[in-house]
Amino acid sequence: MHSVVQERRKFGALGFCIPYEFNNSDMEASLLFIEKHMNSCAALGLPLSWKAVVYMTCDVQYGGKITDDLDRELFIEYGKLWLQEPIFTPNYTFNTLLSDFVYMIPDYNEHSKFVEYISTMPEKDHPLIFGLNGNADLTYRLKESMEMIVVLVET
Repeated sequence: MHSVVQERRKFGALGFCIPYEFNNSDMEASLLFIEKHMNSCAALGLPLSWKAVVYMTCDVQYGGKITDDLDRELFIEYGKLWLQEPIFTPNYTFNTLLSDFVYMIPDYNEHSKFVEYISTMPEKDHPLIFGLNGNADLTYRLKESMEMIVVLVET
């Protein structure tokens, strides 16, 4: 979820209504909470509360920076999508809309198989992975090109 949020930022106003400074400390705080929650549940013999995980991650840790209601709703939906029990099932796929590459957690025991899977990943991710229209990539690339031209002219 953290990597998708970070990548979505590059699309500017198409990614989030307001630019947010999500960083590794947000991810680390979320992981620390999840670890403590899992240990507490295991010690007490209780099932993991995914609702609590989504709330603490999306509303508290990351959500503390979010000021726009639409961005908050988007983030909560991301949490519901990626912070749930089925992610631990073998061959769980994170994208069901795309057919060019299936993002999943590979179920391998060998390091070389992981490296092989990673080498098959596309260099450029399709905007649908981030919940955006295909034209978002065109807008991003045009903006990036214009910024590069401005730097070249100024130089």
